[in-house]
Amino acid sequence: MDFKKVISFFLLFFFSFCVYSQNNIIFDAIQNIKKVVPQKNQINLLSDSLNNKIRIINSKKIKETSVISGKKNNWVISLNFGINEFRGDIRDEKLLLSSNVSNTYKISFGKSVHEIFHIYTSFSFGNLEDIKKDYILSQTQSTSVYDPYSNYEGAGEKFTAFLYEGELFTSINLEKLVKNFYPTFTEKKRFDIFYNLGMGILSFSSMKRNVETNNYIYAFGYNDAEGKFEEALPLLERPKARYLSFGYSFNYLLSKKININIYWIGKIADTDFLDASMMNQQNDKYRSILLGLEYKL
Repeated sequence: MDFKKVISFFLLFFFSFCVYSQNNIIFDAIQNIKKVVPQKNQINLLSDSLNNKIRIINSKKIKETSVISGKKNNWVISLNFGINEFRGDIRDEKLLLSSNVSNTYKISFGKSVHEIFHIYTSFSFGNLEDIKKDYILSQTQSTSVYDPYSNYEGAGEKFTAFLYEGELFTSINLEKLVKNFYPTFTEKKRFDIFYNLGMGILSFSSMKRNVETNNYIYAFGYNDAEGKFEEALPLLERPKARYLSFGYSFNYLLSKKININIYWIGKIADTDFLDASMMNQQNDKYRSILLGLEYKL
């Protein structure tokens, strides 16, 4: 027998066997599919079950999205008014006297970046004023009057300053900070305590006078270079100074949208002329005590 014919026969036989086996496999697979495929009622039940699961998943996604968007839009606006108390060179040593307190107003916009940390930007305007009648030996204050024009009359001096402040500060929720380290700590439901740290820029003008006669002594931020001693410079041309702020604030939850807040903030300015006097070449200090409302947008 020819060898080529034998090889051709075996190849034909092998191909036919493969085709037959493949046909059997396909037939068996079709029969199994018929057994596995559910009836019409089963298909409807399966479809309803899938639809319910899809609705549940979608509702969860909507809730999660609303929570996330709520956190992203957690903005607040705060309006406050109160007093400034000067703590520089020209001052009475006693606290919160009518002679050393003056009005101040503040508006703030803030955002919660974390349950512990809040970031605010604020604008404030107000006055500073105080009086000093006696110059005695002191380690912290000058013993002589700052009197470049020799206008001091010897019976004491007083000053008034006008301030415009722009500030960026952060508030740290002390209760939530403690809770973060001590999970068993119990927070107060409506009351929160914050510590505030910030920095800003102030624009100011200041004038001081004799106590008894109210006569002019000296001014800073006024047009004295042209002989107009009691004419304040335009706002943009007034002296500028940096300042640091630090202190506490207290929030009481009045409703879901409104907080009552109180600020007790100390400030250190990078100038010694807030009282129109350069005495010890030190940074003038003052504090702001404010009461107001915070509204959640």
